[in-house]
Amino acid sequence: MGEQVTNAEQSRTRPWRCQAAVLTPPGRGAVATLVVDGPDATQAVSRLFRPATGWQLDRCPPDRVVFGYWVPHADPNAAPARGAEEVVVCRHSAERIEVHCHGGSAAVEHVLGTLAAAGCEPVPAADWVLRHSGDRLVAEARLALARARTVRAAAVLLDQHRGALSHCVAEAIEHIGAGRLDAAEQTLAATRRWSAFGQRLVQPWQVVLVGRTNAGKSSLLNTLLGYRRSLVDSAAGTTRDVLTAVTAVGGWPVEFSDTAGSRSAASELESEGIARAVRQAAAADLLVVVTDLTVPWSAEDERWVQTAAQEPVIVHNKCDLVSVIPADRPPGLVTSAVTAAGLPELLDRIAQRLVPTTPPSGVAVPFLAHHDQGLSLALQALREGRPERASRLLRELLDPCGA
Repeated sequence: MGEQVTNAEQSRTRPWRCQAAVLTPPGRGAVATLVVDGPDATQAVSRLFRPATGWQLDRCPPDRVVFGYWVPHADPNAAPARGAEEVVVCRHSAERIEVHCHGGSAAVEHVLGTLAAAGCEPVPAADWVLRHSGDRLVAEARLALARARTVRAAAVLLDQHRGALSHCVAEAIEHIGAGRLDAAEQTLAATRRWSAFGQRLVQPWQVVLVGRTNAGKSSLLNTLLGYRRSLVDSAAGTTRDVLTAVTAVGGWPVEFSDTAGSRSAASELESEGIARAVRQAAAADLLVVVTDLTVPWSAEDERWVQTAAQEPVIVHNKCDLVSVIPADRPPGLVTSAVTAAGLPELLDRIAQRLVPTTPPSGVAVPFLAHHDQGLSLALQALREGRPERASRLLRELLDPCGA
């Protein structure tokens, strides 16, 4: 056999004349969007796309949306084979075309693979977006928008894509250049206020349910989610690992974690589950301590309350099984996973604790960790009397080629 060439070597040696990138996030979706960009974009797509109208792609007016079939290497005069992939193509220019196909991973991989065979270099979406943007912050907001899980999160990221954060950074640079260092400090400090909030727009807030065995954590989580994510059984210690699920609370993305219940007479396997629960709780944005109203308040319940780094939300569960709420328990929300009593109040409390205030529309919000780091270092440089360094750090945030 002859010498084999690896994909990496082929990418370095092949004279690519266009690139192809998947702009929508990975996973199943209704529609996926790919971009084909470069001098041979029209030629490459024309080899694979059959317009249902019979028009030639290179003669379509710019920005015209065209329905058709993805038929690799087929006779242009033949009818599309049964089952051919249906796609929508929009030719923005001779060198940039969007292909919209079924959002399943198999369909996306098929379209991307045939484009590669037609001479298009597959590149990550982040590389393509950054390469074709003059503003790194705007480009990063575009990428973050594709991963936004809720409308409220997307609205804040859309403001950043429209330039809210970029304008703020540019304003600070202008203040520094004009010698208005106090104004630059105020601008940066005001922007950093939203850093912790902004970073949760892409990575959900973490809410962890903890408590004794059989307190009803798994049932409560299933009711909150509206589907059965956790196994439920009357036997103590059914949950052994940390189970997670992402949903929206108050319009914000939240990841709930259901943890192993704690008890003194735990087996070795249960003890490992409890240890994992403790570690998960330590990393939580909010702890929900679930207790059982059918048994007395215990030292174990109190231990979970005292474990929380911040004030937890205390839930007195199984109110459907008691006629009178015991008076010896600390203040908390009364719920039932069976009847859903108290769950709207619980969701409202969680949303209020996670996001007590929200930024006004159009405000600059740092949404990635390196944004906060760059702003923090620039602010420190200003306070140390090093405005040139502060300006350089801020310009790196805007530079598409920056770190």
